[in-house]
Amino acid sequence: MDLGNASIMAEEDKKIFACLDAVTDDPTTPNQPIAITGNLTSAALADGFATIERHDLRVANIFMNAKDFSDLRKWDRDTLDPDTQGDLLKTGILGGLWGAKIICSRMVEEGTIYVCAEPEFLGRIPVRTDLTILSADNPKSRLIGFSMFEQIGVGVHNPYGVVKMKITRG
Repeated sequence: MDLGNASIMAEEDKKIFACLDAVTDDPTTPNQPIAITGNLTSAALADGFATIERHDLRVANIFMNAKDFSDLRKWDRDTLDPDTQGDLLKTGILGGLWGAKIICSRMVEEGTIYVCAEPEFLGRIPVRTDLTILSADNPKSRLIGFSMFEQIGVGVHNPYGVVKMKITRG
């Protein structure tokens, strides 16, 4: 059941990032993608924050792949404050930066980072049918199974609330 739940959550993530791609890749979008050559730097990430904040929105989430998250682990004490650096050394996970949560997902393409405004100012995920789990056992065949489904939508109503950053490594 946990595997099925994780698979459904991965599909949700795919749909969300596909929606963000559709908005950020549109040539008429107000926030054009930011190109980064080499490793992710604090200056480049600050530019992504500024792109959102210039529209009077607050950055709430940064979505990235774990391989790109490794760039943040390489930042030194001049970039990260000592408390954050201590948490990084203890846990290996940096949970937040400049008031925004950093969320790693394997569904985010490597080399892509999404800087997003607060959810209420970015988009919605309307749920028509909640996640439903039904038993699909077959006792005669000694099989235990589950049927899982949900019906959701994904939409971005404010293209000013997201900017895509693309990293090109040499």
